[in-house]
Amino acid sequence: MTLFSSFEIRFRLNSAVPLTAGSGTFKFKCFETTNITFTHKNLSETATNKATFKIIETCAPKDSDGDGTADYLDLDSDNDGIFDNIEAQGINFIAKSNTDANQDGLDDSYTGGLSFVDSDGDGIIDYLDLDSDNDGIYDFVESGCTALDANLDGIIDGIPSDFGQNGVLDSIETYRDSGILSYTVTDTDSDGKKNYLELDNDNDGCFDTFEAGFSDGNNDGLLGNNTPTTDSNGIVTNAVGYALPNSNYNTYATITIINQPTIVPTCELQNAQAIIETSPVNFYQWQVFSGGTWNDITDNSDYSGSKTNILQINAIKAAMKGTRYRVRLLTDGNSCEVLSNEAVLTIYDLPVLAPVTSLVQCDDDAISDGYTDINLRQKENEISSNYLNETFSYYNSRFGAQNADVNYKITNPLQFNNTNSTVWVRVENKNSCFQVAQLDVTVSSTQIPITFQNDFYKCDDFLDADGNNTANNSDTDGIATFDFSSVTAKIINLLPTTTTYSIKYYKNVTDASVETDESGNSLEISQNPFALNSIYNYRNIGYPNQQEIWVRIESDADNACYGLGPYVKLNVETLPVLFPVNGTNIIKKCDDNQDGILGFDTSKIDATILNNQTNITLTYFDEDGTQLSSPLPNPFFVKNTKTITVRATNNSTLTDEGPCSREGKIQFIVDTLPQAFPLLANQLNSCDDELNPKNQNGIVAFDTSSFENTILGGQIGLTISYFDGKGAPLSNPLPNPLVSASQNIKVKIENPINPSCFAERVLPLKVIPLPNVDLNENGSYSELVCTNIIGYTVTLNAGVSGSSASAYTYRWYLDGVEIPNETKSTIVVGKAGLYSVDVSNSNNCFRTRTIPVTTSVIATIEDIKISDLIDNNTVEILVSGNGDYVYSLDPKNGFQSSNIFNDVPGGIQQVYVKDLNGCGTVGPLEIAVLGILTFHTKW
Repeated sequence: MTLFSSFEIRFRLNSAVPLTAGSGTFKFKCFETTNITFTHKNLSETATNKATFKIIETCAPKDSDGDGTADYLDLDSDNDGIFDNIEAQGINFIAKSNTDANQDGLDDSYTGGLSFVDSDGDGIIDYLDLDSDNDGIYDFVESGCTALDANLDGIIDGIPSDFGQNGVLDSIETYRDSGILSYTVTDTDSDGKKNYLELDNDNDGCFDTFEAGFSDGNNDGLLGNNTPTTDSNGIVTNAVGYALPNSNYNTYATITIINQPTIVPTCELQNAQAIIETSPVNFYQWQVFSGGTWNDITDNSDYSGSKTNILQINAIKAAMKGTRYRVRLLTDGNSCEVLSNEAVLTIYDLPVLAPVTSLVQCDDDAISDGYTDINLRQKENEISSNYLNETFSYYNSRFGAQNADVNYKITNPLQFNNTNSTVWVRVENKNSCFQVAQLDVTVSSTQIPITFQNDFYKCDDFLDADGNNTANNSDTDGIATFDFSSVTAKIINLLPTTTTYSIKYYKNVTDASVETDESGNSLEISQNPFALNSIYNYRNIGYPNQQEIWVRIESDADNACYGLGPYVKLNVETLPVLFPVNGTNIIKKCDDNQDGILGFDTSKIDATILNNQTNITLTYFDEDGTQLSSPLPNPFFVKNTKTITVRATNNSTLTDEGPCSREGKIQFIVDTLPQAFPLLANQLNSCDDELNPKNQNGIVAFDTSSFENTILGGQIGLTISYFDGKGAPLSNPLPNPLVSASQNIKVKIENPINPSCFAERVLPLKVIPLPNVDLNENGSYSELVCTNIIGYTVTLNAGVSGSSASAYTYRWYLDGVEIPNETKSTIVVGKAGLYSVDVSNSNNCFRTRTIPVTTSVIATIEDIKISDLIDNNTVEILVSGNGDYVYSLDPKNGFQSSNIFNDVPGGIQQVYVKDLNGCGTVGPLEIAVLGILTFHTKW
């Protein structure tokens, strides 16, 4: 029963036997029923009865929040301001579509229903849990709902009339029962996880429980110091929370350490800094680890900036090596303190130096003024034993060295032009820690006159830089081999004979001043005649074309300087340049008449080779070394190929080995000029090949198999290419057969070693049309002769159309045998047989017309059979002959193909037999047919 607001159902027990208690059950199913009443009536006037009722409500709607709307109709079953469909899904939220196309009672976004979540695992599903994340802050508060909860029970305040039929407070919907919230459930950090499910709403690294002002002793983000226990509403009962939270829990104030504290390793006695880089914070406090604990630092003589992001450590001492530092960070809006990582103080040691070092230097300008270029660096190994791992800089004052003041710095310590003086040396180790040492400089005068100079000259040799014959040979690198050992004796002759001397040779002034490299190895040029690159066989590697060799002379007795200067100069004379006549020095020309001999124009060869060089002589030699005229003869005749040598020689020189020269090769080549031989007409012309001239399309398959051999005519080593009439390249070799219409194909024959040597020819492919002849394929022009008529003939025609018959020649045949002297377009014949005619044009393209000629003869009547005196008289005419005959007994009535006549009337008849081929008619032949008189008898 449906659609009744109230009704009464009556039924009675139809049994005389009492029912056992509980065995009589009745079930009523109803929907939206507010009350039900049971009435027991006794229908007997005399007997008593009784009934015991146990009423069970099997499906009663639940109203969790007590707002008068059952949960199944309530969009917010716990009245925390968050719709059930939101809370039921947890973090994997899918919005409603507000459609139910399949009418299954579920929104189409939730096909199959939702699986309720219990985000905090406390046994209370979220849509009935007033604190879904157990952080001690009501879901109502974290949702951002604008409604009122004055008693702080996590449930929206209000009377039943404030709520619509959907169980939602009207003020938080867009309009009453709209099912649409007028606010957005809060997600403070916009990470896709709503605040009521998140333990750090503002994502500032500090749990909401702590920032709200509640206890979280185990720092798990949940209310209390232990695992939470909750009541039926999901409220934590073993800790105190749910008061109005401190706003920090919802205030984004993250503390981010961008770069952890660092202390740049610092030299002893220098100031160090511990630096941390963070997001903006309100409080720094640096700490130092000492005595087994971390202690706050206060500003004093050792430290400054203890409450800033930069802690300065003043004048660090060796004892502070390995000290550990860290910083505490706090900021408004974040209730948590952040501790940085530790930073360790690393202290570098100072260099260990000799306090004073002496340097004696030769005066190198032969003027006894006591000034010279001094290499201050040559004593670095005496200043510090660790000099290879240290950096040296030189200053004019101790103050400048102590402070690295550029105003006092000696910019070029390798060439410090000065006299006796004191220099201050700043020595820094690999850690940039420094000490300052004193260098005392003494300058002594040279004994070698400034005019003392020794020049040596050599031609640039065709060897590699080391003097070896390798793939790297070059005569343009400005390097040659010199022997300047004779200079030693000349120097000794200039010096006093009262002492002995050390005479040493160096590649440059720096080597001469320093004498040893940074590793302490001697920079002197060897004076051993058998050593590589000694003064006896020295190559000026690294100093192309010209090099000054510096000589250092010192007394063996007291190390006094007797000379320092560039007393030797090595000069490498440049060889003339042979500029190429072209990129390969090969001059190629095509033969002009296939005899292999050609005269070359040599008028510009000298000018090209010299390219404006002057004071140079050119000479030429053939393959046998015989000198040719210079300049070369013009024209210079060459057969096939000739290679000549050209030598360019300097007209003046200072070398002791004669003038410097260079040789090169020039090759003259006479390249073969190809020929393109013609093809024969029968190779180029082809008759159109359709069987019937009427079907001609002007395209045939040319046989190209002999083309290339004919065109080359025995020439070898050449390339051949083909192009169509539009210049487009064709395949090589040409396709065979080549299916083509008439066209001009160009063939090009090239000498591959010289593409400018080529010959071309046009191949005129011609498709010749066949004579336009009617071949009599349907036999319509077949003829017949009558053998019974003496002299009977017919004229046969060759069937030419579309042009004059005189344009062709003709040959007639009978049964395949040519008929002599029959050469016209027609022929008169009187004999049967298979006639044919070949019709040919001037290119011997022909087609054959076939004309069958048959015979016929007038009939010969052999017998006439008459069957008469019967009801159906018949006449049968028997004839002989090869004609096509018809028969008649009365020509007026026409002829018939049958030779039998039925129902012939009695009397005289005229018999006729006619040849349909026109060879004549036999008759009339008179015959008599007897008839029977027909009468009737009456009885």
